[in-house]
Amino acid sequence: MTYNYKPEELIEEIYIDGVQSQAGISAIKELSQFGKEGVDAIILSLESPPTTTLSARNLMDLLSETFWALASDNSDYLIDLMLEGRLSKTWCYPALGNATTERSIDVLINGLSEKESMLRWLCVEALIQRKPERAISPLVERLKDRSELVKSAIVTAMKHHKWLRTPDALPLLKSIREKCPGTWNCAGEVIDLIIEENTKMK
Repeated sequence: MTYNYKPEELIEEIYIDGVQSQAGISAIKELSQFGKEGVDAIILSLESPPTTTLSARNLMDLLSETFWALASDNSDYLIDLMLEGRLSKTWCYPALGNATTERSIDVLINGLSEKESMLRWLCVEALIQRKPERAISPLVERLKDRSELVKSAIVTAMKHHKWLRTPDALPLLKSIREKCPGTWNCAGEVIDLIIEENTKMK
């Protein structure tokens, strides 16, 4: 395939125009077609980024969107780089929300046991986006998590996504309703939904 630009040129375009512009969106799409070469180029740009007028927040969003797009066809390579220590987990885990492989699901489920709560939360969010049935039990188990952020993300997802609601979660949800002021109201709503849905099935 013949490309109009080199990966470095596309990355410069992305840094200049951001991910909301049509030029930036087109550049990300074309960069993703370069496969490993495109991934290596964006990782290199983390060390020596092109000049940009974007704010720090917009720059973070830009990089997240770029890794997200690259993960669709290059998730195994992203995972390999992460395991080798060449790519931060904070970039890889969210991007795997756009992956399609079973291996990426395994990596995210394993990531639910990360020591850092932020990394566990990133894995929760990515799994919620992917909606794999085999992640239901591991996600329910994370309702025991010591982090309010992690528990809240799962309870909120249960409220909005029927696929994640299961009677197996009821004991833990009841515990959260009694002990976690920040999440108790949402947990109560999920409990009511599960009981209602379970009653209809009988």
